[in-house]
Amino acid sequence: MSEGKEEKSHAAHWIIAVVVALVLYVLSDAPVSALAMKYHESEPMANAIGWFYSPANWVCYHTPLAGPTLHYYRWWCELLGVKLFQ
Repeated sequence: MSEGKEEKSHAAHWIIAVVVALVLYVLSDAPVSALAMKYHESEPMANAIGWFYSPANWVCYHTPLAGPTLHYYRWWCELLGVKLFQ
């Protein structure tokens, strides 16, 4: 394989890896948040989780993805038996 094709191949692998990492990051927000609520994590842990997922939360509330994201979050809360409002 020539150097040009090999460099393009490596670039494609990196792009795929970044896209997969971003998808996993966004999809992990709801289960992590629901588990933190279920086990009543301490305030510093809750703040750390909130900080880590703040970009995903911004996307949820400031884009057309709000509806599907909130349904996904509610589904995880129901799955784990977490009451959203008490």
